[in-house]
Amino acid sequence: MAKKSQSSADRRAKIEEMRAQQRSSERRRTMLVVTAAVVIGGGLVAAAAIPLVRQTLDDPANKDWAEFGVTAADASCDDVQQEPPSGEADHRPDGEVIEYDAAPPATGPHYAVPAPFTRKFYTPDDSPEVERLVHNLEHGYAVLWYDPDVLGEQEQTLRDLAVKTAESDDTQEATAGKVIVAPWDTGRGELPDGMSYALTRWGAEQGYRQYCGELSGEVVRDFVEAHPSSDAPEPFGA
Repeated sequence: MAKKSQSSADRRAKIEEMRAQQRSSERRRTMLVVTAAVVIGGGLVAAAAIPLVRQTLDDPANKDWAEFGVTAADASCDDVQQEPPSGEADHRPDGEVIEYDAAPPATGPHYAVPAPFTRKFYTPDDSPEVERLVHNLEHGYAVLWYDPDVLGEQEQTLRDLAVKTAESDDTQEATAGKVIVAPWDTGRGELPDGMSYALTRWGAEQGYRQYCGELSGEVVRDFVEAHPSSDAPEPFGA
């Protein structure tokens, strides 16, 4: 009987050992499945996230000012010019061609209705009249004028810069985003030699103008910060 009992005990021990090995094997398989699922799941999440990350990084509003065109030092800009403002609330009928003293104007008589406030970029094919944009200047907008000859080379950068300025004009929420990028009609006056861009803004006591040979996001930022829209005659016009 002792041998039989010993034999039964041995079998039970072997059975328990086999069961333990089976449980261990099952645990290993489970861990492999879980690990594989985590890796696959992580890969799927990463695959879905990468385009979103790229889209965020490519959004012009998230780019640094230095990424638009050349540096301020390389933009070949003149010093900012100042002139006494004129033409406040001097509304002229649509269609009248107003003779301005400067190309482009920073202040002056203008049409009664400004350009739409929702548009930040214009091409020569759809740009408002100069007289209309001058009214936007009175409302605190800055205008970045460009020579139409540069459009073929710089259009995307100009479009992206318009997006950037729409998000980052100045720190006053009520007047932020007030920058318009528009072509200068060279038939109304040539830009100075070597200059392809001009920035203008209408201040309460001075009009401001700066010419540049090259496009520079840093120059636009500095001009807007130095001459905030809150200084305009009608800064809270939309």
